[in-house]
Amino acid sequence: MKKMDTPPLHPSWLIHFWLSTPGLNKVDPHLMLVVVITVIVALFLLRRKKRSGAAIDQEEVQFQHLLKKKQMLEQELLMLQPESSEETARKKKELERQLRLTKGQLREFT
Repeated sequence: MKKMDTPPLHPSWLIHFWLSTPGLNKVDPHLMLVVVITVIVALFLLRRKKRSGAAIDQEEVQFQHLLKKKQMLEQELLMLQPESSEETARKKKELERQLRLTKGQLREFT
């Protein structure tokens, strides 16, 4: 029968590398594995947190943009001359349509 020099489920090249490398041969490999996994999980969670924060910021920017657009449309409607020309009526109708759409988009945020 063959003598077992390496623990089960550990390849011999890995054992040889670990034990022959200065510095690594003084560190418990299982402890090192726990530290590496902890660092990877921490990096993953930080990256995930940054992405969710960026998404919230993007929504806030879009909300502010819609508020500004609503204010500008309302100002344009107020400044529109109450003339009875066809062009003015068409422009007023278009501004009112855009204002309704903008208000609908704003309601989706709240």
